Amino acid sequence: MARIVAGVDGSDDSIAALHWAVEEAELRSTDVVVLCAWSLPTSFIPGSGLEFERYAGILEANAEATVASCVERVASARSIIPMTPEGTAAQQLIEASNDAVMVVVGSRGRGGFRGLILGSVSQHVATHARCPVVVHHGSED
Repeated sequence: MARIVAGVDGSDDSIAALHWAVEEAELRSTDVVVLCAWSLPTSFIPGSGLEFERYAGILEANAEATVASCVERVASARSIIPMTPEGTAAQQLIEASNDAVMVVVGSRGRGGFRGLILGSVSQHVATHARCPVVVHHGSED
């Protein structure tokens, strides 16, 4: 069954996008995948395999907590499927677009450039996804 994929990072825009995705899923009678990707910083140089596993575990737990927090804020009669894959947000959302009827993202995430119309993730996903993409402009500031 094709699903709607909603990318979240805990920002207000991603919460608004998730609300929209859930409402659309109700109309389409489909499930929602709530995706929050995680990755080690490119500057990370592990001293040992155990150190890598510890940091990776912390980042994955943070992604799981972000998904849980976002899902708590949205009521849905549809099934919500949490996903916390390792990789960049854009890469993982594009990968998830293979089996999706649409991908929904907020226009801007937690990055420092609030004045931009589109954030780098939403722009990359809109350009490269393999299904329709909704870029939801949630907040006005």
